[in-house]
Amino acid sequence: MTDIVSQLESCGFTIKETRDVELSSEIASQIYAGKAGEPFYDDLVNHMTSGTCKVLVLSDIDAVNKLRKHIGPADPEQAQVEAPDTIRAKFASSLIQNAIHAPSNPEDKETTYQLLFN
Repeated sequence: MTDIVSQLESCGFTIKETRDVELSSEIASQIYAGKAGEPFYDDLVNHMTSGTCKVLVLSDIDAVNKLRKHIGPADPEQAQVEAPDTIRAKFASSLIQNAIHAPSNPEDKETTYQLLFN
């Protein structure tokens, strides 16, 4: 995890908050509601509720889009080919265990923040 945090900081992000959380199925289902109906949805929720998650609040200009660029494609094999310097290319082991999860847009960012920090 420290390698991922270090990479985020080296990309210019400031870490505003951090906490360790154990997600409930209810919270994970709300965070990933946009993925409901996908064939991997149940595996994703199960993975995200299987242990402690490190949650970070990052700050930078256009942080969501910048973060999406630096984390790379969800598929680690694709990330290794298309974006080898990204977090998922370096640290992910599968589509579900892809090292880092992040909001896709500013609306998801707000929902996720409310669920995890309030």
